[in-house]
Amino acid sequence: MKELLLASTVLSGAFIFSSAANAAPCVANVNGTIDARNIGNAANRPGCTISTLPPVIGNTSIWNLGIVVDQYGVAAGGNRTLTVDNDLTTILKGSAGIAVGDGSAAAQAIFDARGKTINLTIENLDANAPKPIGDNIAKSGVGVSDGGLLMIGTLNLTMQNLPNGADGSRFGVGQFFEHYGVVAGSSVNAAEDATFNGKRSSAIFDNLSIKMQSTANLGGYPLLNGIRVIQGAYQQSGNGSAGYVEVKGDLAIDIDAASNDAIGIYV
Repeated sequence: MKELLLASTVLSGAFIFSSAANAAPCVANVNGTIDARNIGNAANRPGCTISTLPPVIGNTSIWNLGIVVDQYGVAAGGNRTLTVDNDLTTILKGSAGIAVGDGSAAAQAIFDARGKTINLTIENLDANAPKPIGDNIAKSGVGVSDGGLLMIGTLNLTMQNLPNGADGSRFGVGQFFEHYGVVAGSSVNAAEDATFNGKRSSAIFDNLSIKMQSTANLGGYPLLNGIRVIQGAYQQSGNGSAGYVEVKGDLAIDIDAASNDAIGIYV
């Protein structure tokens, strides 16, 4: 059996989580996205299930998140679980497709799509698609932080026409964007502190396919990175959860980076 295991540090311990089989259906936002954060739709806070998504979600803001779940407001030792009941196919027009984890180190956010296939495409907003710079932000397909746990049977992730940052800023050099297919751990944006030390932010797949494409800008940017596992990047403090990515079966990473930088797997 083929298996890929990537960890930003060596950790021990098992994954412990409860089933959300009896959870209510998730209540979608007006733009079709699903928000199971403590600050999101109150009906989703106990955890919820997704059976279907519209063909296109988001498309109202460049910062749209397709599906997001955190553990804010969850009692110590508990979790907030978002469960996927069926295979899903959708296009997210916004910044990130699936985001898991944010909040207390004493609780956990879980995205459970075991045995399911998710076909996820990340695109620019319709209003920005004709522009050479697109949405002009960094994008990610899947992000797991703050000790979160994501499990997907098969993820087919497509991220094309990624913003190249050539907006003329920085004395004509433009933005230095880094786009990620799957990123796990205490990244620069995760803002994790020492309470997360020794914890694991995990993304586990049976099969994973990533396709990324962008035109080039100056200085080798944007950076296109298929899989990134990281620990302690916030303010270069060294604090935070360790990133962990596991692919049990087939892994395919196809990056068309023109003349800019590309990394398939970055640990």
